[in-house]
Amino acid sequence: MGRESLHKNLCIEKTWYSMWIAYLNGDKYPGIIKTSQLINKQGKLKENLYEDIDFISINQEQYNYLKEIYLSEGEVERPPSSYHRRARSSNINFAKNYTVYTDDLHLDSDHQGYEIVTLMDENICPASEIKLSETETIPAQSARIMKSKFGLENPGLYCYLNATLQCLLSIQPIVDYFLTLQSKLDSKKHPYTLHIKSLICAISENDNKILRPTELWKEVSKSFTSTSQHDFNEFFRYLLSKLNHESPTKPSIYEKLFKGTIKSTIKCAFCNHKSIKIEEIWDVSVEFSPSLKSSLKNFTKNEDIEFYCDACRKTRRASKQLQFINTPKVLVLQLKRFKSQPRAYKINDYCKFHKHLSLPNDIGKDKYQLICVAEHKGSLNYGHYNAYCKRVNKWYKFNDAKFDKIPLTNVLNKKIYCAMFIKD
Repeated sequence: MGRESLHKNLCIEKTWYSMWIAYLNGDKYPGIIKTSQLINKQGKLKENLYEDIDFISINQEQYNYLKEIYLSEGEVERPPSSYHRRARSSNINFAKNYTVYTDDLHLDSDHQGYEIVTLMDENICPASEIKLSETETIPAQSARIMKSKFGLENPGLYCYLNATLQCLLSIQPIVDYFLTLQSKLDSKKHPYTLHIKSLICAISENDNKILRPTELWKEVSKSFTSTSQHDFNEFFRYLLSKLNHESPTKPSIYEKLFKGTIKSTIKCAFCNHKSIKIEEIWDVSVEFSPSLKSSLKNFTKNEDIEFYCDACRKTRRASKQLQFINTPKVLVLQLKRFKSQPRAYKINDYCKFHKHLSLPNDIGKDKYQLICVAEHKGSLNYGHYNAYCKRVNKWYKFNDAKFDKIPLTNVLNKKIYCAMFIKD
């Protein structure tokens, strides 16, 4: 495709666009992209139309992205001239500079022949309960769910959500918790808990299916707009915070799994006075380096800083060091690939990592195993998330609705954005 065609504007009917926005928030499927009402007998855009009232103008890449998912009645180009009057205001916020990775676009009109299951909480889990068969024990059902493969539909810009859910549901203690959760849940007080429980219920009944979590889309869109791209790490933290807040038990399963503590020691270079703080962590963000091992080493090494010394009562040179005190059961390592200085950019280099990891603590080292990773393909302003997850002893790539078995060696070659490990 030539440079000129990439920059041309194409039109879609405003009614279809409105249906698509509603679909992102859990409404019905919008169907094929509508354009037929916009053209005259010569196949050109009609002259008596209002932009943002009768039609929406998007760029070629945005159009191609939508077309790959929904198909289209046909291309309608918006002429460069300005004879189409524009409405007073426009609320389009569809990733203006979005770059499409065609190898990641896999949803077509029949969704590759997979059956799609729409999750409506009141239908999937009556009375907010996960049903167990009379003959199947909880450990047996948990083992079956952990073997399950399922896709998650992406109506547009929900890859960050889908990757987060695939990673979260690869952590067996999370699945076990929801299977044994008996507390009465309220949709207003415990919305995310109910949505995850509903999802686990659907997985239990629908292996090798594509799930459409429409109710979860509605809830997420209250805080993360459905027409913008969002960060995996930001949403993962948000989801854990919400689930922890909603937990009917204290300490919550999330605290037991993800919470750890680190000690920060600042030592004055002039008088040797020490300032010590114990801090709670739920994840660890490390600077990018050629290997995850070296990133962790840099995280805990001495750092020279300027610091106000209480003993000297003035700013002094000091050394700062972080030390793990209590390591979490599930270690979430986030690689700082996005930088703002001296200019905003993304680090696209490979960071070496392994299926095993050792984390030093105050009495020795804890051993961890890799259970899932998230990969970001793209640049600072746009891109796509994939999840690579271990289900029992097999690894799978989850790319929204598509899921494929892959060898561990392929996973270890990915340019990770986030990696999760579970303690041996």
